[in-house]
Formats: sequence, C-alpha cells, structure tokens
Amino acid sequence: MLRSPNVALNLLAKSLTASTQWPIAGTAVLSVHCHRCLSGKPATSDDSNDHVDRVSPTGHPVSNLRLIHFGRPANETPPERELRLKRSALQKWNHEYWLKNNADFQRQKSDYIERELKALRGQEFKSSLSYDELSLFYKSFLDSNHKKHMNYNLEWYRRHTSLLWPAFRVLLIRLRRKFWTRN
Repeated sequence: MLRSPNVALNLLAKSLTASTQWPIAGTAVLSVHCHRCLSGKPATSDDSNDHVDRVSPTGHPVSNLRLIHFGRPANETPPERELRLKRSALQKWNHEYWLKNNADFQRQKSDYIERELKALRGQEFKSSLSYDELSLFYKSFLDSNHKKHMNYNLEWYRRHTSLLWPAFRVLLIRLRRKFWTRN
C-alpha cells in the first residue's frame, strides 16, 4: 500500500538534519535547504534563517499546491536574486491557475450534483450521487477544459525551461563561492 505524501515527508524529516520553519497564514511550513532538509519544529518570531527555501507541509485548500517561500541569502548576487524572483513569479502563476481551475471544478461539480439530484428526486430518494454517476461529470469537465489544460502544460514547460540558464549561472556562482573563495 502506498503511503501518503505527508507520511513520507514526516519519515524523511526524521531522517534528515533539522532546519527552521516559518508560518504562512497560520500553518507551519517545512524548511528546505540546499539538500532539501526538512523539519517539524515550530517557527519562532526571531527566525534568522531567511536564506533557506521553506515548503508548506500541506497543500493550499483550493489550489492543492504546497507553496514555497524562496529564501534570500545574505550575500545574494544579482543572478541569484533574478532566479529567486523568477521562481517566485512562476509559483504565483501556477498557484493562480490552479486556484481558478479548482474553484471552477468545485462550482461546476456542485451545480451538476444539485441538478442531477433534482432530476432524480421524483424517481427515488438520494442524498448523493454514485461514483459512476459522477464519472460522467468528470469526463465532461476534462473534455470541455482539454484545450485550456494543454495550453497550461505547454506554458508550464516553456516557463520552467526558461529557468535553466539562470539556475546554471547561480550554480556556477555558488560553486565558485564554495570552492574558490576562502574567508
């Protein structure tokens, strides 16, 4: 049996070095460092680890995405800043798309259920629809949004591919900083 992502993250968090967390809208977030270290420790108000990426342990209630706070290193170079801002903008675009898509899905699903239950009211008493009855809605939703999802996928690949060069530049900067700059 497959484990849920949260269980896997908790197991991973116990096995990795702990970092700090930060709060987003009242929820705890796991901290992610270069090696993606995770922690279950609560955040403190004097959190000085703003240089690490932090991932929320649960998905957003509507978009279902686990949002990332991209850390800002103390000695951030212009290419590092550019990459961080591009990644943040990409996450915002992705989050907004899934917010709208999932809100539309839930609205259309509740309308469909209400309409179908009204149609069945005269025949038999039902308080919900079966999985087979809902599968008709799922199929029609996917069919009607196929082009939108295809365009999203193409744009997703384009935007992520555009991050390759800035990420490579940042990698070179960080390698140079680590191996050739001695303090």
